[in-house]
Amino acid sequence: FAPAEAAFKAGNRDEGIRLTAEQLTLDPNVPARVYQNFTALLIRHKLYDQAEQWAKLALDRYPRDLELWNILGVALRRLDRHAEGLKALDRAIKINPKNLTPQINRGNIFNDLKNPAAIEVFTKIIRQQPTNGEHQRSLGRAYWFAGDLEKAEMRFNLAVKLKPDYVDAWLDLSSLSAETKGPVETLQILERAVRALPNEHRMRESLGVMLRRAGRNKDAETYFADLLTELGEHAWIHYQFGLTLADFDRDEANRHFEKAHELAPDNADFQLALAESYS
Repeated sequence: FAPAEAAFKAGNRDEGIRLTAEQLTLDPNVPARVYQNFTALLIRHKLYDQAEQWAKLALDRYPRDLELWNILGVALRRLDRHAEGLKALDRAIKINPKNLTPQINRGNIFNDLKNPAAIEVFTKIIRQQPTNGEHQRSLGRAYWFAGDLEKAEMRFNLAVKLKPDYVDAWLDLSSLSAETKGPVETLQILERAVRALPNEHRMRESLGVMLRRAGRNKDAETYFADLLTELGEHAWIHYQFGLTLADFDRDEANRHFEKAHELAPDNADFQLALAESYS
């Protein structure tokens, strides 16, 4: 496997994968760890079809390997084959019921499906790891999908308290607030999020969008103008600035949409906004 390792070290991912697959085909009776590392790499690079293929081949040789069953479950989840993914994860859990990793991935599938079974899964996990912000967020999402919004909000708040830099938890908390409470309360949450994550553009962007949704267009204009001064030329700022101006100053909005498209020409949202503004 030395040539494959050399290719990976040189930054040639595709060649490293090709050489690893070639060597595994020639010599399939390698230790399970080789298959574990290779399939995990394929997952990281979002090559889920290949991860499934190699995990199944590995499991023909190592049918009691928990990590390979878990990897197969993750690959199948990413391929939207949830029922098969659950079966693979159940096999992993049967091998070692105390290992939390396949249980977490099982809960993730239930959340993908908005199945309230996720509540029981993550409740049990949190009993063992109560200070894990990611688990608290997952339980919050399970409650959200089940319609128990007060418990969802409590878990999201706990998630960002435990992990103040947890962007996804802040986004969930603000989205839930916007859905249930309105812009005033949501702006307060987003201001907290920006203080916790001053360099995270998604939080900055969300705050400006919420100003606009609250009917505070002048404040939103000032906000995005200040962001351009502070952060410099960024496509997302120009895009949101254009949306803020679109109903009041079409020419200036077009200028911002044009700049957003110039800075990120492959972004479909920016292309569509520019075309609609011209029309």
